[in-house]
Amino acid sequence: MNNRRYQLIVFITLFGILSGLSGYYLYSSIEPDSAPILPTQPQPTAAAQIEPTPELPPLSRPVDEEPGVKDGVKDKPAPLPEKIAYLTFDDGPSPEVTPLILATLKKYEVKATFFVVGWEVEAYPELARAIIEQGHALGNHTYSHQYARIYQSPQAFVDDLVHAEKIINEITGIKPRIMRAPGGSNAFLTAEYVRLLNNLGYVYYDWNVSSCDAALGGNIPAPDIVRNVLSQSSQNKTAIILMHDASDKLSTAAALPEIIEGLKRQGFSFQVLTPAVKPVQFPLRPDHTVKKNETH
Repeated sequence: MNNRRYQLIVFITLFGILSGLSGYYLYSSIEPDSAPILPTQPQPTAAAQIEPTPELPPLSRPVDEEPGVKDGVKDKPAPLPEKIAYLTFDDGPSPEVTPLILATLKKYEVKATFFVVGWEVEAYPELARAIIEQGHALGNHTYSHQYARIYQSPQAFVDDLVHAEKIINEITGIKPRIMRAPGGSNAFLTAEYVRLLNNLGYVYYDWNVSSCDAALGGNIPAPDIVRNVLSQSSQNKTAIILMHDASDKLSTAAALPEIIEGLKRQGFSFQVLTPAVKPVQFPLRPDHTVKKNETH
C-alpha cells in the first residue's frame, strides 16, 4: 500500500515537471517581433495649452437663391452695345490727298472705305491698289461723277456705274458690291434706279454723319471739320461718316488725326463697309417707293 502511494506521488511529480517544461518550450519559441506593439499616446503636461477648435466659415447661400442665377448657373452680364464708326471717303483717289489719308490710317491702325470714281482709278491705278493692299474697302462711286450725265435716266446711271466697276476690277481685282450715289440717294434716286441697283447686286450707302468738307467749295477749315464730325457722331452708336479725298480736300486730311482720336474717346471702334452692314439710306423722293429686296 505504501509502495503504491509512493509510486502515485512520483508519477504526479514527474507529470507536473514535464508539463512545466512543455509550456516553457512553447513560450520561448514565439518570436519577439511578432508580438503586437501598441502605440503610446503622449500624456499632456500641466503646462500644455489646449488650442481652441477653429470656427468654420458660415455657409454661403445656395446658388439658386442668389440674384441673377438660374438652374445653378450665373447669368453673364449683357454686353454693352458696340459703337462702330465707318470712315468713308468719296471722289478719289487723288495724288494730293489720298496718300495723306492712307498714311494717317496706317499710323492709327484704322481701316476705312473709299467710294472711288472710275476715271480717277484709271488715272491713278497705284493709289487704288494701295487702298486694297492696306486692307481698306472699295466702293463704286460711278465712272464720270457728272450729274448731268449719270442722272439723265436710270439706265444712264447704271451704264456709268458698270463702266466704273469694270475699271476697278481690271486694276484692283475687286468687284465692288457697295456703292454711293453722287450727291446722295435722296436727291436723284427713284424706285427704278434702286430696282436696277438691286438687279446688279449692289447695296447703296448714304451717311448719318457729315463732315461738310464739300461745302463752300471745299475750303472748310480743319477744326470745323473735326467739330462737325464729333458733334454728330456723339449722337450715334453706328456712325457712317462722309468725307472726301479729292484733290482739293487737304483740310480733310489735316483733320483726320483729331477725328480718329475724338471717335476713340467717344468709345468707337472702326470697321469697313460690306454688303452685310445695315445701310443708312435716305428716303426716296416722296412720289417714289421701293420694296425691300425688290429685284424685278
